[in-house]
Parts: sequence; structure tokens; C-alpha cells
Amino acid sequence: MFDPLDLYTPEEPPKDIHVVLERRQLLENEKSEDNILESYSNGDDEDYSMLSPLQVLDLPPPQTTPADILETTLILLGPSTQLNFNNEVPSIDRSEVTTEQLDELCHWNIINKPYSYLTTKDSLLTRLPSLSTQCSSGSPVKLLSYYTSILHRCENNPELTQLSTIVAKRIAELCGRTAQPSMTRDFRINNLEKTIKLYEPALTSDNLGHKTWGSSLVLANRIPTLENCSGSSKPRVLELGSGTGLVGITYTISHSNEFSQVFLTDLPEIVPNLRTNAKLNDLSTHNSVIADVLDWTNHDSFVEKYGDIQFDIILIADPIYSPQHPIWLMDTVKRFLKKNGEVHLELPIRTKYNKERETLWRIIEEKGLEVLEEDYEQGIDDWGQVEYIYKRLAYPSTN
Repeated sequence: MFDPLDLYTPEEPPKDIHVVLERRQLLENEKSEDNILESYSNGDDEDYSMLSPLQVLDLPPPQTTPADILETTLILLGPSTQLNFNNEVPSIDRSEVTTEQLDELCHWNIINKPYSYLTTKDSLLTRLPSLSTQCSSGSPVKLLSYYTSILHRCENNPELTQLSTIVAKRIAELCGRTAQPSMTRDFRINNLEKTIKLYEPALTSDNLGHKTWGSSLVLANRIPTLENCSGSSKPRVLELGSGTGLVGITYTISHSNEFSQVFLTDLPEIVPNLRTNAKLNDLSTHNSVIADVLDWTNHDSFVEKYGDIQFDIILIADPIYSPQHPIWLMDTVKRFLKKNGEVHLELPIRTKYNKERETLWRIIEEKGLEVLEEDYEQGIDDWGQVEYIYKRLAYPSTN
């Protein structure tokens, strides 16, 4: 069959045709990139992106993304500063990340993942912490897989040491409270304008005092409206087993006009962090705040240092962790409480410590203290909802 095209001989393409095609493709890429950048600079998709659910797949690929882009992403995936044991609201304050790093990450996402919903600074500062919170409280498997892929990339590569350090920290944060690294929490207390910041070192079984427990928050919420019933114009306040210092710090801030002297006390290994938290809340040079060791089993060193002093108010939150604690605690209260002073005690109602609580109630009565007020309260901590009991104690009035 005759085909007219058989008589047609096509012209040979110029030898430099590949150069022409490369230049054409380059121009098209530049035009496409300019269009993408222009559309995002106009904020065309910003409102929609903030409403769309963020997925782990929206993150930069772990194996092919430049290390500096991954580092910025991982920093922003860090946990939000927790507020009263609640981290649902993402933190906007990301002082670890510079404006230049945010700009670079935005630009990279616009070009390489334009539909990732992470193409503006606002989305980076809110959506990434939200994703971290969402995965931590739900199913962390996909995010954990993303982190381990980055960690695998860092193996045997000394140039990625910084990236490896950051991703290892993110992995620890997904492994539960007991595995989490050190953190700083925010606490907002009822009737107190100032937000209290507390640093918590990594939790270990032998340093439970490095953690803020829910009973401290519940008791702290009572402190700003606490009245000084002793009649002293300069009341002395003693917190026993201060831990991270939430209760005592709350008293110092909320009663600053009373010229009170507040002692934050705990074991030797806990006190350095107590001082850190006093400094964190601008109390390190406060003449009325003292953080020091007070051993419940031997008061001698404390008395030698501060004299034979007694206190108008004693604050205690969650002090019972062993069968001996009720005895030691009440011996200490007996030693340091003024005859017209008051004790404010907050305890979680843990089934495991029913016997210790009953021992404590018995010893309180044996020491001659009366229960002036008792209340049951609900609160939360890192392990969920907890019921607490509050007691206000004092010696019988001699009037």
C-alpha cells in the first residue's frame, strides 16, 4: 500500500538540539517556580491549608531532604510548652528557630511539597507542634517511623551528628512521660496573673521530686486566696517536700505584699532544681525566698543553719511514698509549726497508699492537730484524672 509519507524525508535536527531543549525546560521550571512563589506570597491557599488535617506525609522526606531543612522541621516538631499538664494548644514561641531558618523551610516546602500545608511561617509554628501533640496523644507509630528513618540516615555519618541528636530527642518524647527528656512547663494559677514556669529534669525512679505532681497544682490554686491566720505581719512559710516548687513559688508571688519569708525545702538532690525554678520565676535574688535541704529524719543541720525557728504556715503536697513517711512528716510538722500556725495538706487518693493515708490521719490526731477544713477535689497530671483530698490543720484554739 502506498503511503505518501514514504516520499518525505525529515530534516536532521540541529546537533545542538539538546541544548535548546535543556534551556527551554529550564525556562519553564523557572516560570513554574515563580508562579508557585507568587501564589503563596498572595496567600491563596493559606486559609484552606490551616483547616486541612496535617499528616506525616506532609513532612519533608527523611532520606532526600537537606539536613538543615530536616533539623528545622524536627525542632518545630518538639512538644509544645505544657500548660497545667495540658499540651493541646501549640506553642508559638520557638526561640530555637531563627527567621532565616523559617524562611528557608517555607521556600523548600513551596518548591518541593507545595501541597503540604506547611508553606507559611504561621503554619510552621502552629501546624507542626499540633501534629506532634496529635501523634503523642493518639497513635505515634507513623511519626515514630518518620523519626527512625531519619535516625537510620544519620548512622555512621559524622556530618549528621546534630540531626541525630535532635531526632533522638523527638523519639524519646514519643515514648511516654517516664522516657521523656527534660522540659519546661507553664502553670496558670487561679487568681494569679503571672504564669509560673517550672523546669523538670528527665524523670528517674530515684528522683521523683524532679516532677511536678497534680496535687501541687490543686493546692497551688488555693494559695492566692489563702489567709494568714497567725496574725503575724511577716509570716514565715515552710513548704515540705517542695519538689519543683510550684506551691511555694505560688505563695511567694501571690503574697509578695506580706513581706513573708518562704522556705522551699527538699532532699539534697532536689534542691538545685528548686533554686533553678526560683531563678526561672525571677525569685533568685528575692530576699524572702530560701531553697534548702530539710531532712525529715534529722532536723539538726537545718536548725543549726537557720536557728530554732517555727512557721506560721506549712504547705505540703503529695508527701507519702513509703510506710515511714507519715511518721517522719508529722514529726517535722510538730517540730516547726507555731502553736497558732496552720498546715495546708493535699494528697492524691491512691489505692496503693490507703494504709499510709490511714496512718497519717491517725498520727495527725495523736500530735494534737485538728482538721479545720476538708475537701475532695478532682485534678489531672501526666497520668490522667486523679481525685485529691485537702485538709487544713491547726492546734486547738486556746481562746
